[in-house]
Amino acid sequence: MGSEFNKALADFSSEFAYGAQVRHLAEMGVGISDIKKRLDYPASDAQIGQAMWKYLVKEGKILLEDPANLKSSKKVSYEQCRNEYGQTYFKQVISDEISIDPADYVKCGFGKEKYKDPKGLKRRLELLTKPDREYVEILPWPLKDVWHIRDERMQRIAATLHMECSEIQGGSMDGTDDRKR
Repeated sequence: MGSEFNKALADFSSEFAYGAQVRHLAEMGVGISDIKKRLDYPASDAQIGQAMWKYLVKEGKILLEDPANLKSSKKVSYEQCRNEYGQTYFKQVISDEISIDPADYVKCGFGKEKYKDPKGLKRRLELLTKPDREYVEILPWPLKDVWHIRDERMQRIAATLHMECSEIQGGSMDGTDDRKR
């Protein structure tokens, strides 16, 4: 029980210290090394990566399931309210369903590749610009495929690592084209 409390306390402290700042800077597209320089509170690369990962998954920018299997997703947020006595409480607000288009996502197998062939992944990542390379290296990719939103950064990464248009337009980041399966 003590370790659970310590983990919860550490999570709360890190969220208070740098969580919102990391999310805000990540949303603006700031590189990892620049995020680290701008933080008011010192944080390790792993802590920054974990904060970014949680944000990207929560916002639906990274999906842990194949988007072809997901039809839509509900956006959940919390609204701060006050009752007639002035006490603050939070109310869950479920906004409209968001439709998920599989073409908006790129399949990424960086976690598997890092485990199976770390030297090969490192060689491939050297082709990327420093901010894009740091982005891929710092995120705690799981040992399974995930799907990343096809934003400007991921388009650059996909274009650099895979020169064929078919892989950028619906293929995967591990060099195979899912449409041929």
